[in-house]
Amino acid sequence: MPKANSQPTNDSTGRFKERQAQIVMEAISILNAKGIASMMMSDVAAQLELAPTAVFYYYKNKEDLAAACMKSGLARFHAMIDEVESVAEPDRVRAFVGHYFEQLQLIGEGKLPPLPLFNEIRALDDETVNQEYERMFKRLRSLVDASAPTKLGRLDRNIRTHQLLTQILWADTWVKRYEPGEFARLAERFYDILANGYLKGEAPALPRAKPVNRVLSVEDAGTERILQTATQLINTRGYKSASIEKIAARLSLTKGAVYYHYASKEDLAKACFDRSVDLILNAKTVGDKDGQTASDRLIITLSLLMEHQLDKNVPIIRLSAFASMPRELRSRIYNRFEKLTLGFASLISDGVADSSMRAIDPFVGANMMIGVLMAATEAQFWATDLTAKNVSKLYVRPVILGSLV
Repeated sequence: MPKANSQPTNDSTGRFKERQAQIVMEAISILNAKGIASMMMSDVAAQLELAPTAVFYYYKNKEDLAAACMKSGLARFHAMIDEVESVAEPDRVRAFVGHYFEQLQLIGEGKLPPLPLFNEIRALDDETVNQEYERMFKRLRSLVDASAPTKLGRLDRNIRTHQLLTQILWADTWVKRYEPGEFARLAERFYDILANGYLKGEAPALPRAKPVNRVLSVEDAGTERILQTATQLINTRGYKSASIEKIAARLSLTKGAVYYHYASKEDLAKACFDRSVDLILNAKTVGDKDGQTASDRLIITLSLLMEHQLDKNVPIIRLSAFASMPRELRSRIYNRFEKLTLGFASLISDGVADSSMRAIDPFVGANMMIGVLMAATEAQFWATDLTAKNVSKLYVRPVILGSLV
């Protein structure tokens, strides 16, 4: 095997860096499909028709290569931010959204390589990548500051920046259902909802959701603890890295105790997903019962789910965490989430019909709502003062009424 990462004495010709860049571009697709845990250096070499060990000449191990992939994606984000910093201040977030969707269009047309899925950053846990991600977040926050009509406090700034970032990253999943030629229109509709929200007219008092522990219980105590822990681990480490052994260790259980309830990790992952869908459906049932208008129903549903996740530290499963799952199971999960998204689109259509919501694209709005739900607990990394008691005011309110109004 060649000595790991032994760069040539003189790489002024750029051949070494050019090959590194080629390796990174191929590795991103594999990383997105398999996750860090399952990505193999030999897979990358095969894509480039290199000897199985050749990649080690450029990157010492797969973690080193994965870090290079993340840095490549972050560099593209910095380039987009560079492009819009000269735009008039109120329009900078709009311009950034436009640039991002343009990137997605070019990726869809095969004219640009894909961006890495940043959900793998925590699984990677590389200090230099974490620092660069934080720097990118702060630069995005400066765009939010410039675009907001009034001066925001630090907590509000972080929350709105988190909402912007999670929504555009989630868009990479749902825009694939559209033809690339539609992306410019989608960018405008996306920005309209992000900036101006869902509701029509004056800002109402947000209805208070019912106590979360009474209305959202979907499992008995024994299996619920397993599902909570497995969901947290899948969200932070990805499906491949969330082994039964790690889940059992966090619960101080034997692997056999977990296998007593679930025959395989695949069965456990499926149960985690079904539990998340059940939580959302239960919350929608409460909203349908208690809401006077469609907007009331939407607010109650969203507030209830956000409070539940923060109060119980029980996140909704993140769809991006399933990227490395077996294809058949992944397809089943995506199909059920598609039905859930259509349910939110129908609710938004009801709101437009009863004049409680603005005339927005119901499908774009529904996909953005799903993105909000799956990013709730992650918001606490950037907004440490966010709790179940204040999440409706601080997090739900800018989603419903707009982040830039």
